[in-house]
Amino acid sequence: SHLLQNMHEPLSRNGWLCLKCKFDILSRNLSSSTIFLAFDEFFQSLSRMRSTSEGAEALQELVLLIEHQIPAAGIATLSQVIPSFRSLFPDVFRRVVPNDDGDEEIEEDEGIMLLKHSDDHSEEDSIPADTIKHRLHYFFERLIHAISSPERPVLLFLDDLQW
Repeated sequence: SHLLQNMHEPLSRNGWLCLKCKFDILSRNLSSSTIFLAFDEFFQSLSRMRSTSEGAEALQELVLLIEHQIPAAGIATLSQVIPSFRSLFPDVFRRVVPNDDGDEEIEEDEGIMLLKHSDDHSEEDSIPADTIKHRLHYFFERLIHAISSPERPVLLFLDDLQW
């Protein structure tokens, strides 16, 4: 933690995006949810910086890069693990429409179907867990490609990984 505190500002001044996640002694496993939380906190911090012209510009640049690399269905999928995406990409979530049962489902976009939020699934509608996991990992990989570049490297600091 101390190392990151000392490195964060100099790296940020040189164009680095610094994300941190802290593993919990109680969980005792390398949970991807901890890493997703680091990305959510990062995007939340960018959202809070919207009030400054520099922060708004940096946020807009990242949003455009993400939109260029990830289809709307992918952004909606990532929002299930990075909730701050809902406020960063409001146009994507305007496409959420109620189905006949009053539950919400996300429309198909670029041939990629998302999980429906209905409790009543027929066997045809259910998506295998492996497919969901692979889709999430694919879009997460696309997110990392979108926000990183040689001019803007990403540092993901894994704190207390020994737990």
